[in-house]
Amino acid sequence: MTTTATAAYWEPLWAGGSRYRQLDGPENRLMDEYLGPGRSALDIGCGDGTLARRLHHELGYRTTGIDISPSAVALAAAHDEGPAPAPTHLLRRTPSSGSV
Repeated sequence: MTTTATAAYWEPLWAGGSRYRQLDGPENRLMDEYLGPGRSALDIGCGDGTLARRLHHELGYRTTGIDISPSAVALAAAHDEGPAPAPTHLLRRTPSSGSV
């Protein structure tokens, strides 16, 4: 049985070009209405960093994204190359992946 909580599951998907769907209109409107600037956010399982970028760049959050897939973290970080401050994206290894 394969569990989705391991890098062995997610890494081939991200490395092979899989992506999360983009945030939609209702989700963006809810965030605009109920979330305010200046807060901290931790995006666990950030994938390509879509939510972390939205919270950081558009709503003023200090964001950190964590994922177990090296390809996802690299993709998230690559989307934020440039002069403006960016969310922090971290790779989290699980005990089953060989290191913590």
